[in-house]
Parts: sequence; C-alpha cells; structure tokens
Amino acid sequence: STTTIGNPTLTLDSSKNLNVNIDSTSSLTLASVSTSSGAFNASGDGSLTATNITSSSTSGSNTINVGTLTLSGNLTAQQGSTNSITANTATFSGEISANNNNASSRNLITINESVTFNTNASIKADSNNNNTGNIFKLNGAVNGTITEVTSKQVNTKNILSFDGTTANTLTINDINKTDTLSSNASGYVYIGKNLTSGSGSSLALASGVNNNWNSSDYTANLNLKVTNNIYSKSKGFNYINVASLEVGTTGQDNTGTITSDGATNNIATSGRFKANKITSESGGVMNVFIGGNGEIGSINAGGGSGSGNGTNTITFTGANTQSIVKGDITTTTAGTGTTKVNNLTLSGSNATLTLEGKDANGTTHAITTLNASGANTILVLDNSKVTSGAMSTTIGTLSNGANLTATLKGQGTDKEVTLALNGGTLKALTLGETSTGNILDLSNATSMSITNQVNVGNGQDLTIKLKNTTLALNGGLSTSGNGSKIELVGDDTNTSNATLTGRAVALSNLALSATTSNTLTISSSSAVIDSISASGTTSNTIALSGTRTTITSAINVNDTNNNNPLSFEVTNSTLVFGSSDNTITSLTSNGGLVDLSVGVKPAGQDISTQDAITGLTPALLTRGLVREGEESGVVTTPEAPVVTDPQAPSVDSQPSTTPSTNTGSKDARNTLTITSGFTGEATFKLYASSNTADRVVFTQASTLDAGDDADNSSNVTGKAIIALTGNSDIYNITFDENGSDNIMVADASGANGSVEVVGGESMIGTSTAIVNLVTIDEKTYIGDVVEGEINQSLQAIASSALAVNYDLYLANFNSLNKRMGELRDNDHNQGVWARVFGGNMSNSFGAGSKTDYLTAQAGYDYSLSVGENARNYMGIALAYGTSSTKSNTLGINAIGTPFESIALDRVDSNMVEVGLYNSYVADSGWYNDTILKFDYIMSEFSLSNDTSVMSKTNNFAMVLSDEFGYRYSFAENEKGSWYIDPQVEVAFGYFNQSDFNRAVLNNDKVPANLNASQDAILTLRSRIGASLGKKFTTDKGFASLYVGASYEYDYIEGGQSEASTRSGGYITQLDKVESNGRAVLNVGSNIELTKGARLYIDVEKSFGDKQRTFMQFNLGARYSF
Repeated sequence: STTTIGNPTLTLDSSKNLNVNIDSTSSLTLASVSTSSGAFNASGDGSLTATNITSSSTSGSNTINVGTLTLSGNLTAQQGSTNSITANTATFSGEISANNNNASSRNLITINESVTFNTNASIKADSNNNNTGNIFKLNGAVNGTITEVTSKQVNTKNILSFDGTTANTLTINDINKTDTLSSNASGYVYIGKNLTSGSGSSLALASGVNNNWNSSDYTANLNLKVTNNIYSKSKGFNYINVASLEVGTTGQDNTGTITSDGATNNIATSGRFKANKITSESGGVMNVFIGGNGEIGSINAGGGSGSGNGTNTITFTGANTQSIVKGDITTTTAGTGTTKVNNLTLSGSNATLTLEGKDANGTTHAITTLNASGANTILVLDNSKVTSGAMSTTIGTLSNGANLTATLKGQGTDKEVTLALNGGTLKALTLGETSTGNILDLSNATSMSITNQVNVGNGQDLTIKLKNTTLALNGGLSTSGNGSKIELVGDDTNTSNATLTGRAVALSNLALSATTSNTLTISSSSAVIDSISASGTTSNTIALSGTRTTITSAINVNDTNNNNPLSFEVTNSTLVFGSSDNTITSLTSNGGLVDLSVGVKPAGQDISTQDAITGLTPALLTRGLVREGEESGVVTTPEAPVVTDPQAPSVDSQPSTTPSTNTGSKDARNTLTITSGFTGEATFKLYASSNTADRVVFTQASTLDAGDDADNSSNVTGKAIIALTGNSDIYNITFDENGSDNIMVADASGANGSVEVVGGESMIGTSTAIVNLVTIDEKTYIGDVVEGEINQSLQAIASSALAVNYDLYLANFNSLNKRMGELRDNDHNQGVWARVFGGNMSNSFGAGSKTDYLTAQAGYDYSLSVGENARNYMGIALAYGTSSTKSNTLGINAIGTPFESIALDRVDSNMVEVGLYNSYVADSGWYNDTILKFDYIMSEFSLSNDTSVMSKTNNFAMVLSDEFGYRYSFAENEKGSWYIDPQVEVAFGYFNQSDFNRAVLNNDKVPANLNASQDAILTLRSRIGASLGKKFTTDKGFASLYVGASYEYDYIEGGQSEASTRSGGYITQLDKVESNGRAVLNVGSNIELTKGARLYIDVEKSFGDKQRTFMQFNLGARYSF
C-alpha cells in the first residue's frame, strides 16, 4: 500500500514521536519532516519518499532504516541532532548538511546496494565542533553528480567511504567550494574506502586513517571527476584515495586547480591522475601519490598572503607509467616565507616523467628534490611542441640518480632545453632524435657523475657547462657529428677550475669561457677535442693526468683574432696534435708524450677525413686514424715497417754537438711552437722521412733572464726527448754538416739554453728505432736512425707461438699403464684397445700460455707367452689429438705502438700419430715397454690485435721411449694382494724446426711483419717413480686401485729461436724452451669386467717448474681374444 502524509511539513516537537514500519510491499511519502524535541523513526523493507528531513535539537533525532529512500529535498542535522539513515538503495537530490556552531550535529548514512546523487545534491558541514559532519558508508554502486562537498569550518568533517568492490564513477563539482567556505578555514574531507567504524547511529571515522591515508587499504574503486577545483584552507585537510582522479573541465581555464592554502591536501590514486594546476601557499602542504599515468598542467609552491612556505610533494608510484607536466614548476616570491618546496619522486620502476615546454615566455621548472628511487626511471625535458621559448629545469637535489635517465629534447637556440643539476649521479643522459639546443648545466655542482656513455649523434648537440666542477663521465662521451661541447664558465672572480674524469671522451668543442682564467684537468682514459676556444686573459690551461688527449684542429695563440694564452700541463699522459702547425703558450711535462706525427699524412699515403668523431667505431679525425675496437680519442699514426737497411747495432742516442757550419734543412712537415717556456721532461713523437720531419720550436726561455749563459747546463729547465715514427726510408736518413737537406726536428735557438734535446727510442713496425741527433747552434737534426731489436712483448708472443705445437707433443709422450691398462694375468694372444685422454696444462715460456688438449688413441697387438707367468706384446697404435691454446696478454709499452697489448688468440692445433711398441710384462716381477712414435702436428693462430689473420706452423716429431720396472706383490690372500711398482722411463724426442711469417697489422696503410723461426728441439725425458696399489679378486676377475708419484725431468737441447721484422734486418734472439722438471701425482684403477674385457682410468696432476699439468684424465678399454 502507499501512504501519503500531506502538506505542509510534519513537525514533531514537545517529545512527539512518529514511529513508522514500512514493509516490503508498502511505501510512505512525506512532504517534509522536522523534528525538534521529538523523533521520526522509520523501519522496514519498504520505500520512503520525502522532500526534506530536518532534525534541529540534541533531543530530536531521526532514525531511518528502510529498503529504498528517495530524498528530493534537503537532509539537515543541526543544534546537536543526529540523522541516522540506513537503506538498501537511495537517491539524494538536495543538500545534506550538518551545522550550527558548538553543537555536535551529524548525518550518518549507510547505503548497502546503490546510491544516486542527482544534479543538485551537495554535502556540507558547518560547525567548529569536532563531531559535526556527514558520514557516508556506501557499500554498493554509486553514480550521479554532487555539486559540492564542503567542510566549511575547522574540525568539521565530510566522510565518504566507498566500500563496494565494483568500479564506480562519481562527479563532484567542487571539494571545499571557495564561495561556501568561511573566510578563514576549511575542515576535513575524506574520500576513500574503509574509512568508517561502527554502524547506524554509531558510525564514525575509523582509527588509523589519518596516519595511513595513502595505503591501498583505503583506496576506493572510484573514478572521481572534480569538474572545478579542490581546495583546503587554513588548518583544513583533504584526504582523497581513489582509483582515478580528474580535476577540471577541458577549455575552462579557471578550473582544475588543487590548492593548499595554509592547509593540507593528501591525494592518492591507484590509476590515472589529471589536474590543471597544483599549488600550495601560506604554509600549505600538498601530498600527491599517483599510481597510474599522470597529467599536470603546472605546479607552484608559494608564500601566499601568510608567512608560511608552500610545499608540494608529488610521488609517481606506478610502474611502467607515463606522466607529464605541461607547464611551469615554480616557486613564487609572494609572502614572507623563504623556502618554497617542489619535491618530485619517481618510485615506480620504469616510470617516465615528461616535462613539456609551453609557448610565450619560456618554461621554468624549479624542482627542489627529485628522488628517482624506482629502477630504470626516466626524466624527459621536451621542448619540441612550442613555437618559441626556452625551457630551464633546475633540480636542487638529485637523489638515487643512479636509477635515472635524463633525456633532453631541445629544438634549437630559440627553443633550448637546460637541465641544471647541483651534483649527484645520473644513470644516463640521452638526447632526442635530431635534438639541438641541449644544455647540461653543472656550474653549481662540485661533483657529478654519469654512469652510461653519453652519445651525441648526427643532427644532435649537447653543451655541458662546468665551473669548479669535477665531472666523471664513467661511460664516456661519443660524438658522431659536431655537436658536443664542454664549456667552462666563470665564478664570481671570472675563473673556472674543472676536472673531467671517466672513460673516453670525444668533443667537438672545448670552450674556456671564464674571462680571467680557466683550468681544465682531463684524467679520463682518453679524449679527442676537435677545437678549443680560450677566453681567459690571464691564463687558460689544459692539464692532462694519466690520459691520452688529441686536439684535431690547429691551435695558434698568436692569432690576431684570439691571442689569449693557452698552456698545457702533461703528467704521465699523451698529448696529440692532429693538425699540421700549432702554437701554444707553454708546456709543462712530467713523464708526458707529445705527438705531432698524426697532423699531416705521410707523403704518398692517402688518409681521408670524415666529419664524425665517434666513440667506439672506426673514424678518421682530421688526418688522424682511430682504430676499430679502440676507445674514442685513441689516435694512432700510420706507420710502416722497415723493409731495407741491413742489421745495425744499438748506438748511443745522445746528440752530438758539432761546430757551427752552414748547415741547412728541409722544410718541416708539422710544427709545434712553444712561445713562453717549456719545463719538465717530455717525449716528442715526430714523423720523419728522408724528405721531411715534424719539428718542435722553443721560442722563449722559461726562467732565464737576459744575459744568462745559454751554455750553462744549470740553466736547463726542460728536457725534450725526440722519438721518431715513419716509413721504411727513415733508416736512410743521414746528416751532412755542409748540406742543405738535413732533417731538423727541434729548434731551441730562441730558448737561451733552457731546453736540452736528446734522442730517444720508438717502435716502428715491430722493431725498436733509435734516433741519433746532431745539435748545431741549438738546432737539432737527425744524425741517423738505427734499427734495434723487436719489441719485448712481441718477442714473448713469438716464442709462445713457436711452442704451441710442442705443448701438444709433450702431452702425448708415453706411459704403459695409461696407454694399455693392466696387461698382467692375460691368457689371450691378441688384443685391441682404445683410450681417450685430455686435460689442461700451462707453461711459462715466452708470454706464458694455457692449453686444453684431447687425444683419442687405439691399437692392436699380438702377444707370445714367455715362460709361465710372462707375455711379450708387439703392436701398432694410431692417435689423433687436438688442442686449444691461449697466451697471457702482454702490455706494449713503446712509443709508436699501434696497439696497447698483444696476445695469442684462437690457437688451434691438430696431431696425427702412428706408433710401434713392444711390451714385456710378467705377472709378478719385471716389465719393460718400448714404443717408437711418429707425429705430425699442425696449428694455426691469430694475434689479439687482429683475429681475422691466421698463421700456420707445422711440425714433424718422433719419440723413442723405454719404460721398465718391477712389481712386488705382498700380503696376498684369496681376496687379493697389495703391490708396489718401482719404475724408470727414459724417452728421447725429436721436434723439428718451426717458423711463421705474419703481418702483425692487417692494414694496407700500416703493414708490420713478424718473421720467426725456431731450431729443432731434442728432448731427453727421464722419469723415476713408483705406484702403490691394492688388487681385489672378484667373481669376474679383479679390480685394482693405485696411487703413484714420480719426478720427471726434460733435458732440452736446441730450440734456439729468432725473429726479425724484415728480410736482412736486425735479428732478435728470442727466449727458447728450457730444460725443466716437475713432480707428478696420479691415481687410477684397472677393472676386469669379463674374461678378456678390461677398463682402466687414471687422473694425473703435476707440480712445479715451467711446464705443468693442471689435470689430466685418462679413460681406456682393452679387449683380448
């Protein structure tokens, strides 16, 4: 039935109560209900429809528990009253409010199945009492629109707990609408899940919500749309934890703002988040946790009208998310607060945050702290979408930067992107495709490191600004185009002192821009710098420490367009000038190498030029060659081996001084001029030929005053060591004191005796070249160049290469028991056997090597009975063996070497063998084994600097071995016996001559040969030892276990080896294989499986001396018939 209680309002006062039970088949319609000191109670499963329900005193309350509630008007609790409403479904179309000061007024609403908020629905709390507010526990579906949820004063609460499991969508136009708020404060707004405790009239805020508000336990499965703004003011708190949140309406600029005005917003989403603006001011606090993709228009932390500081803390918690900030991140100067904070955290793994530029006056990002706590996080600065305007991003503190990749996407000088860091570590720095106008500003950083390699490709550019900064490029910097630049900017005194460390660096430009003085210390593994500009009027210094640095463009400090000084300090480093003529101010050296040889191509040799400066790929840098596989900046010189000149002995490399004559010289190829002094000791690597040479010129003394004695050796402040590189005709250079075609390499006539010039050594091809100098009137000429021995490391490698077949040969010498197993107690005349043995061994000859080997051997023999307990075996054996060898890697410490280390690589050997043997074996007593073997061993190998070229060595060898011993058996019984076998072996071996001829460099521009040979080797091996064993009698025959120990010594005769770099050239005697001995331990077993079938196994290890077996395994089987 349907009952209607008509107009006007039903008023219950003076303790008047109305109790209504509405069963499931009934409905009740009320126009309005107002209770003061009375009460309205409705219960049952039926429907209740009302326009307004009001309770207005502490003694008046309304309790409704029905199936369906429809409220078209307002629900009001005031003056300390309570409306307690429970329904399965409900529709609210008006204002739900709890108000009146100093009274605890409450609306407690539980909807179990579904609730709808129609367009005019709103939720308000207006009182300064802690218990005044509206509490919603919504257990099912939610839909509709709420015009506002506002807590108008301090301590008022609106709690909306969405406890259903299915996804819901709700629109709220405003949270704390500014027009509704009181003038100075807002209260509490809670939107989330599981926010309540109790039920019905005891419904309340659950404990723990305030402290754990962003926990997933409190995340409502709600997609919340706030069409206008979210606001908190003066001590107010908003707690919002939902599946997704969108704030604002597209196209309406006055919407989409989340504001903390002296108050706090705590907002968390498990999914998408969108807001046009986030701002905190007057001490306001903003805590935002974004679990999905985020989109924010702008972020501002300001002072506002109060004295407090705004703090924004935004955390991107989701993994594999893409978030974006489309405008400024700023700290405004309004108010008296001095510390405004914008803290961003990327805690989700593989999370990406993109900061986009905006048009007009450019974009500013003032980030107080960026914490990249999530693994593999990315920060993108993208200015590609703007018409004009630069982007500047400053990060005060970078935390966990080792997880962060920063990507810069500038678009030219009018759309630059600047990332300013105050220090820390970056995992990686990358650039957008064809991105230009990118700046990494480290001028306020004391130290900074970047873990991965920085790559500046074609069509990209990057400028790194340093002041008093140490930058560690731990992965290096590579440049494929011409867009990389490091710039030193001045401090308050217009000076800069920076340091560059890490791996290889390739720079298009180095700008020393501080106007007074600049110092850049380079201690990276290597560096290539295309051009240098110097602005310091007092000093500009490049200090090299433990590095190799190449300058590819010409330097001229006397240029009228730029005559600022430029000095170099070289400490245990190499400085390479890659252009033809250079003029610098001064050079200070401590163990430095200055290389002029790459500046101009040698005559008749074509070396092309590319624009690219690359890190780890082949490239040609302004007449300098970077070899494949080397780090960028490792510039090598085209050098050729010696191919003529006879062998010559080493001579004194000190310069001779002759009286002044009319000596002339040919023009210099490259010139390095040092205008204001050279101190210390440096080696100058110069290219020379019979027609020309590089030259170093000293034009002003370092410390001498006018009138000082130039001939006084105490005046010397600099020592220049001349080392040469070149082609074959370098050995044809001679000096004629009356000639005009002499080759000058140094001119110290303007140094007033402060420079001493002496000859040095270098490596040409594979040999040492020694230069003898002649000095006349402080001008130094090449007297002659003498070929010396092959480089020591290459000597050792050649020795090892010659011995690779010898290792396999020794691994296959002989032992009766290992070859054929136990032959005693055999009644058969014929037998076949096979075994496989292998292991690994090392030797210390030459470079030292390790060899893994494997041999398969098989044989047939025929035996005759000799007496009662002995047999004599005559047989043939065939074998195939293979081995793989790798030598130790040796460094090459020589001027002019085209590679820093060398090793044998990919050494593969194969052996075929045939042998004849005769063995006499008594069951107890003497035995003797004699074998004659013939081996042919083939190997091929490469060198580590060029594994594509293989060389071959082939050898013929033979072994004649005799082993004899005696078996003593004791403690015999029916179960077996013990035995001991003392034994002696003498073996004679012949290993024929070895030789090889190979190009050390497989490069048509830099050929270098290594010819090596080794005489035949005679080996006399003697071995003495014994085995102790236990023989067990079994049903099928026997089994034995034994342990053996012996000492063997190889007396070696012959094997002298030598190498040269050319026919008729200097012959270098190499180390030869030397006599050596070793102790050997082995354990093994022999087993008779059936009558006539036997299995044998042995494991061996040797100790000591230069030839050792780490472990050898031997497994064989014999069948007699």
